[in-house]
Amino acid sequence: MRRCMATLARPMRYHLTGMGANVQCSMARDASITMATDVPRRMGGSDAAPQPIELFLTSLCGCELATATFVARHMTPRVHVEKIEFDVYAERDSLGALQLPLTTDPATMPVARLARVWGTATVYTTASQAQVTELCDHVKRRCPVANMAVLSGCALEIDWGQKTPSSGSSAH
Repeated sequence: MRRCMATLARPMRYHLTGMGANVQCSMARDASITMATDVPRRMGGSDAAPQPIELFLTSLCGCELATATFVARHMTPRVHVEKIEFDVYAERDSLGALQLPLTTDPATMPVARLARVWGTATVYTTASQAQVTELCDHVKRRCPVANMAVLSGCALEIDWGQKTPSSGSSAH
């Protein structure tokens, strides 16, 4: 009897440890991978690491790439993706995080989240634009980071386009 993957699904768990001081934070996974955030000098940091939002955008693109790679392998016909180039932007109302005084009624404050993420994802593949659009639809439904952004109220507007790889090119 064949089992469906859904019946075998198990919760994915993640664990990081670390510390922060001033506006810098450093977190590690099993002492093998270290990630850090900082803010620019004009915001009181030393600009020694990505801002938290920049790290989030990296996570979004990385998660969409991993999800697209999985989905492409299981599409019929199978889609070979050489690489995906992302060009993304984000905006938020800084008052959501910085509004003073701290006693301001939360109902009158802007929300402290990204309002919008937009940009392009250029998929290097010999598949058609219709197949890339189908791939994008699957990614939008399956990518946990994208899902979290959308559920927060963020408008996620990344346009996926097809580009035929040049012969002899390789993914780096």
